[in-house]
Amino acid sequence: MSQSPLLPVFDIDGVLHRLQGDREFLTLLLDTFLPDFADRLTKMQAALGEGRLGDLARLAHSLKGASATIGASRLHHRAAALDQACRDENMADARLEWLGLLEDADVTREQIGAWLKANRA
Repeated sequence: MSQSPLLPVFDIDGVLHRLQGDREFLTLLLDTFLPDFADRLTKMQAALGEGRLGDLARLAHSLKGASATIGASRLHHRAAALDQACRDENMADARLEWLGLLEDADVTREQIGAWLKANRA
């Protein structure tokens, strides 16, 4: 399993730098990301359960990009590892990366929620 705990969960400084300090736009991005993220996880779970590694790879690849956009470093790393395991058609590694992704998803949602609560106008 990939080692993402060394990465920041939510790189707020990095994403704000890329957004030129625009907290309002980051709030919009996060408000858009969270419901899509929940839906994506449901679809990913179904694809894994049904052994559809190609579909899971596409969903993981999409999550990789979305999580990079919002500064979710651990999630980005884990989604990339899951994407690769699926492309390698390695079900055992895909299952391990999925479990790690679920852990990273929980802490990512917590940190995003805390940031949103603290930064709402």
